Amino acid sequence: MGVGFGIIVLLLLCFFGFIHWLLGRIKKDYQLCVTHDDLKLQAIRFLRCCHCCLFRQPHSISQREFEDDPDYDVIVQGCRSFFMNYSYAVVNKVEKSLIIIDPLEPEDLIKLLQEYNYWEDYTIAGVLITHHHPDHDGGLYKFKSAPLYSCRNLDVIDQTALLVGGFMIIPLVSNYHVEGHYAFYFTQVNGAPLKRDFIFMGDSLFVGGLGAFLSGTTHDAVRYFHKVNLMIGAHTKLYCGHEYSIRNVAFDCYFLNTHWTENCPDIFEFYYRVYDRRKKRLAVVGITWAIECKFNPFLLLALGKVKDGKSTFNTILREKRRIYSIYTIEDMYRLNQDLEEMKAKQEEPSIELVILDEFNEPESDTEIIYSPDDIDMGEIDTSYE
Repeated sequence: MGVGFGIIVLLLLCFFGFIHWLLGRIKKDYQLCVTHDDLKLQAIRFLRCCHCCLFRQPHSISQREFEDDPDYDVIVQGCRSFFMNYSYAVVNKVEKSLIIIDPLEPEDLIKLLQEYNYWEDYTIAGVLITHHHPDHDGGLYKFKSAPLYSCRNLDVIDQTALLVGGFMIIPLVSNYHVEGHYAFYFTQVNGAPLKRDFIFMGDSLFVGGLGAFLSGTTHDAVRYFHKVNLMIGAHTKLYCGHEYSIRNVAFDCYFLNTHWTENCPDIFEFYYRVYDRRKKRLAVVGITWAIECKFNPFLLLALGKVKDGKSTFNTILREKRRIYSIYTIEDMYRLNQDLEEMKAKQEEPSIELVILDEFNEPESDTEIIYSPDDIDMGEIDTSYE
C-alpha cells in the first residue's frame, strides 16, 4: 500500500514538474513556439492532454452566424482547450469553398462542418493563421495541403487585399502581442460587397479587453487600433481568438461607472446580456466595432475618446488585476448590480474596495503615460494575461 501510494505521488510530481517547466519555458520566450518545432510539438501535446483531462465539453456551444444568407456563412467553434479558444470556418456557399481560421481541434471542426452540410463537395481554399502560437495553429496538421496565409507567407502584406475562396480579404498587421500578428478583414464575396462585413482579430482584441503584451509597446497598440478604426466600419462584426468576455465586460462595467461615468449609460444592459449568454454557454462573438469602441476602456483611451490625464494602459491593467485578486465573477455581478442601483438613484458610487498592500507600491519612474504627444511609449507591463 505504501509503495503504491509513493509511486502515485512520484508520478504526480513528475507530471506537475513537467507542466511547470513547459509553461515557464514558453512564458520566457513565446517566440520559441514559433521558431522551434520541438518545443511547439511539446506544447501542442500539453494542450491536448490538459483539455482532454479538464474539459468534457467545449467552453461555448458552436453556432452559425449567417445561416439565412444565400452566399456565405461563418461557423464559430468553441474549443475544448482550457485556453478557451475559438476557431472559425468561413463558407462560400456559391463556390462551395471553405476558409479555416486558427484551427486548434480540427477533428471537431470537421464534424461541425459535416453537421451543417458544409463539408461534402466543399474544398478548403486556404487556412488563415492570425499568429503562430500553438493554441492557434495546433490543428494545421489536418490541412497540410491547403494554402497557408500568415506571417510565414510572403504574399500576406499589410493592407494589401487577398482573394481567397471567392472572398476579398485585407490583412492588418500588428506588432503588439507578438510580431507579425494579423487580423483578417473580409469585405467582399464573389465580387460583391458583403452585406455584413466581419474581421477576425485573433489575440489583438477581445470583447471588452485586449491581448497580452508579449511583444511591442503601447505605441504599437495605439497605431494598430487607429489603423483598424480607419479600415473597418461601425457595424463590422468582430471575431476574437478567445472567450474572455464575462471577465472583461464585468470589469469594464465597474471601471466605467467608477472612473469615466459619462461614457457608460448603456453598459449595464450590455453586461447583463453577456453574463446571461455565458451562463448558457453561448458564444459572445460578432460584437460590432461601434459597441466595442463604446465600452472597451482600452479602445476609448487609444482612440482619444477619453483623456482624463490619469488613465494609461498600465493603470487599467493594474486595476483589473487588483479587482480579480479580490473578487470572483459572481462578486463582480453583485457589485455591478449595486452600482446600477446607485446610478438609478443618482447617487455617487460609494463602494469601498479592499486595497491589498502589494498594489500600494509607489509608482515607478518609468510608468507609461499615454499621450498623443509622447515620443517614446516604452514597454508595457507584460505580466497581465
